[in-house]
Amino acid sequence: MKLCPALFKHPMYHKDIARLLGVTVSAVDKWSTGVRPITPRTLTQLNTIHQRFVDNPKLRAEFIKQNPEVRNQNSG
Repeated sequence: MKLCPALFKHPMYHKDIARLLGVTVSAVDKWSTGVRPITPRTLTQLNTIHQRFVDNPKLRAEFIKQNPEVRNQNSG
């Protein structure tokens, strides 16, 4: 999974992704704009996070952006 599909499935702020991956917010900003490529190791970590969110909705809820669109999608 790449960054954009991950953000589509699990909408998070860049600061939350950075915290989960152990990188700076600046690095996430650069990945999202295409300035810097994501390393294979980081992609593996992103896939692991995706799978853990799928397996554990309570964990996912701790990191997902809380805005009306996301809440409506999750409730129906």
